[in-house]
Amino acid sequence: MSDTPRRPVVFDAALVRAAYRDAGAALLDMVAAVPQDAWDRAGLGEWTVRDLVGHAGRSFVTVSEYLRAGDGQPLSLRHSFDYGQAAALIAADPGAVTERGRAAGRALGPDPVGGLTRLFDNAVADVAAAPDEAPCATLVGVMRLVDYLPSRIFELIVHTDDLAQALGTTAPAPVTARVVALTFAAGLAGESERYAVALRALTGRGLPPGGFSVV
Repeated sequence: MSDTPRRPVVFDAALVRAAYRDAGAALLDMVAAVPQDAWDRAGLGEWTVRDLVGHAGRSFVTVSEYLRAGDGQPLSLRHSFDYGQAAALIAADPGAVTERGRAAGRALGPDPVGGLTRLFDNAVADVAAAPDEAPCATLVGVMRLVDYLPSRIFELIVHTDDLAQALGTTAPAPVTARVVALTFAAGLAGESERYAVALRALTGRGLPPGGFSVV
């Protein structure tokens, strides 16, 4: 990988591994506090709370699935930002994203807290057993495990906050995981023409009409 262009952001492998575990545990804490009568409430957009939790849990499912699928495959993506840029293109179909969230919510079963906990435990065990260089076969290319995890931390932190907003409370968010999530988002903006919009938003200079997203 010596011919790979250098990037200004390098995610520390040990830090990212710990942040992934901590971000997942924070989501579980939030989900454990969901009232029994709240699962069918509005969660995010067209999703119910159950759908939102199911979608967030895909940050556990995909790690386990992509590690298995990537075994022995050559790398095609060289940085976390490469994944974020490519994934933003396939996420352009909101209907497909919505339905995957609903399907993931249904898959949690009659005990969504228990179902999510099992997914978390499996993912944490799979990450612990895999080396940093383990290839993950994502939908947009094959990349190292430690390069894939920052995007999962980003998803976990964002959707834990979404869940907190839906429940009218505040989200637990470990500092290291927050920093990784924000670094991932800022890096995507910084490598695109959206950098100035992101800077204006972060410095209180306002958003364009209709808002914007880096993913």
